[in-house]
Amino acid sequence: MARRLAFASATLLLAWGCQLVSGLNGFAPGSAGPVGSGGRGGGTSTTGTSTTGAGASGGMGMSSSSAGGSSGQLGAPCKTVSDCESGNCVDGVCCDGVCNGPCEGCKLMAGKCAPLPSATDPKKACADQQLCEDGKCRYAAAQWAKSFGSPEKDLATAVAMDKTGIYLGGYSPADLDFGGGKLVKGNSNGEDGFVVKLDDNGNYLWGQPLYANEDQQVTDLATLPSGPLVVAGNFQTAIHFGDDTLAHALLSFDASYSRGFVATLSANDGTMIDKVALNTIGTTSSSVVAVGASAAGIAATGLFSGTIKVNNVDYSAKSGAAYVAFTDDKLAPKWFLPLGEGDGEVTPTSLAMKANGDVLVGGYYYGTIKIGAKIFKAGGYDDVFAMVLSKDGALSLFRQLGTLDYEDLGTAAGFNGDDGIAIAGQAHTFIDLGDGQPVDLVDSLFLAAYDNAGMMQWKHAYDNGFWQDSLFSNIARDAGNQLIAAGTFDQKLNFDATFKFNSTKYYTPFLARYGAGGALGWARAFPTDNDDAVLLDMTLSPNGKEAIVAGVYDSQLTIAGKPLVADGKKDMWIARLKTLVDPKN
Repeated sequence: MARRLAFASATLLLAWGCQLVSGLNGFAPGSAGPVGSGGRGGGTSTTGTSTTGAGASGGMGMSSSSAGGSSGQLGAPCKTVSDCESGNCVDGVCCDGVCNGPCEGCKLMAGKCAPLPSATDPKKACADQQLCEDGKCRYAAAQWAKSFGSPEKDLATAVAMDKTGIYLGGYSPADLDFGGGKLVKGNSNGEDGFVVKLDDNGNYLWGQPLYANEDQQVTDLATLPSGPLVVAGNFQTAIHFGDDTLAHALLSFDASYSRGFVATLSANDGTMIDKVALNTIGTTSSSVVAVGASAAGIAATGLFSGTIKVNNVDYSAKSGAAYVAFTDDKLAPKWFLPLGEGDGEVTPTSLAMKANGDVLVGGYYYGTIKIGAKIFKAGGYDDVFAMVLSKDGALSLFRQLGTLDYEDLGTAAGFNGDDGIAIAGQAHTFIDLGDGQPVDLVDSLFLAAYDNAGMMQWKHAYDNGFWQDSLFSNIARDAGNQLIAAGTFDQKLNFDATFKFNSTKYYTPFLARYGAGGALGWARAFPTDNDDAVLLDMTLSPNGKEAIVAGVYDSQLTIAGKPLVADGKKDMWIARLKTLVDPKN
């Protein structure tokens, strides 16, 4: 969905104009220009490319208990312990152990105690909102997880989901195979983009390469109610959508500078439907950071410099200006709104969209900026902002957070249902989140909710002391009217006395769920085995009960009971998590 973060340096700066706010050193593979932007268990490997996966079965290699041994042997039917040579009668079969854990069973493994299938709770022994995973009760239990990669740095930057499947987007400089043969051919001059569709169990359905001679990067994905997939990103000289014909290509006016693009692809096979480039006039640049879609149309935000012509109107801005653009579902422009026409600069980092066409853009800015006819001035070096625009481009809300002379960065924003918005970010020191009571974060994270008038409803501040490399990357509201927030932390993150995480010295993905009044329901971290993993994007399923999360990792990441082992410098990972569990009868 419309929110991803990449991690490239010790400071949080916009990387290549995509909605990847920098922060985790080494996770950004290159530049596109001066402005830019159930697995089946086990795995397969081909030369230069690997695909591994953890299945929804928890990798148990299930076999039927009906094929169990003779009377009294392991797997044989039993009623009491006296029926079994092992002295253990579990789940109606003779078992090799006591096997009395809430997520352990013997019946599926012919008498061998093993973890129950992931994201299930057949014994109804787990607490509310927990399910089994890898033999334990967990929040946000994984149904499956998979990884894809090559010997090079491969990034999964965007995910989306509709009723027909799951979409994964990103880019890589090397050959990639997602299960249907080589999709992305290694680009000796840079990175090629890709979009892949998976079924509900993470199996390959189709893939679409986005390629040319220089860099092509997918930065965001969204789905239209009418069916097509919306793809956003950046390119340099050109970008081809699946074939070499001009009808399936966009060209840049100047190969020295990057350009943003938005395209629509068929959900059935990935064929390109429509495309548009954010071409600037002269030697200037543009990028698309984030995109959203609804029945009202398509919205995008990003950066540009120089002049852009939209509907025969020229919009001019200095280097580093931002914009919000709105089109119909055929990518015909409706309106274009420059952000930051004053002496300041605006950095958008997220975009969310309501069904009625309202658009929420979040990020940070400094100096004095102009949005439409209104002028806003940052109180510090960088201030957090979130603004809501109607489908006609009218500004209905601008919420600003900041402190004098310090950097405060907005890293994620989302609609909190019809009740208002939520903003997440990082503060360098004391920050007033809207209630007149500043909190001292000492370089750490915050999450706060506001009503439709911009009045604060609740707040959380997490002072973990490692600001530069910890952040929220996504916010979404689930079917239970609660907020799911996702991100990555460095070394430690303490939500409260119950949910405290410490990864010693490694980057670790996390999710958290917040209920009424901001009460923390649960939090979960996904620790790695002595290396780094980053969560770059999250989207919720159409029913609002599951989260699709994706990112990049170094060597090994264990989710759903199976280790995902990287083949190269950086590999991609994707997982399907059960974030809202129905009441257990």
